[in-house]
Amino acid sequence: MNHQITTKRENYRRYEAGEFGNKLRTWETVADVMASTATEVVMRYMSAGGVNFPGYGTGLLLARVPETVAEWRRAGADESKIRFNERAPDERLTIQGELMRDEHGWNLFHASAQLPMRKGLALDGRQTTGLRAMMLLRGHLSPGSFEDIMVLTDRFPDSVIEFSAYARSLGSIPRRNAVIWEVRNY
Repeated sequence: MNHQITTKRENYRRYEAGEFGNKLRTWETVADVMASTATEVVMRYMSAGGVNFPGYGTGLLLARVPETVAEWRRAGADESKIRFNERAPDERLTIQGELMRDEHGWNLFHASAQLPMRKGLALDGRQTTGLRAMMLLRGHLSPGSFEDIMVLTDRFPDSVIEFSAYARSLGSIPRRNAVIWEVRNY
């Protein structure tokens, strides 16, 4: 069966449910994140256009969350679509990108810039295909993280898998060094 995830909302629901494997802690509301033990978070938006909000996808001290949410609302955001996750250690980032299979085989668009993904790919993005793409992933991912991505490529063969890998273990599953942010067909 060919599975597809066709909306950002569905992607977030599946990510938060742990369906993509390893994940960072997440919160759905300002009250939840403010009551957490997090010191730095990232705000995301469950709909197209969120990348235009101030500070989208970048680290934010917890104390700045209420004022940043207010800025997003003034810019047109629906607060019910704002989500929070703990900040990943971008200073330890080794590779990030988008993996997919197409008619030519494995296709990996990736960067090693230690920046949020959108900025890193724009600054340093490179295309690698075939066996070289798989070898690059094997060189950067822990065995468990590599297996997680391979399982997702089998389950979602026509999807883009967006991931970030780090020089240390992190997240909800032990001995994983990557987070799969999105599995998408949108």
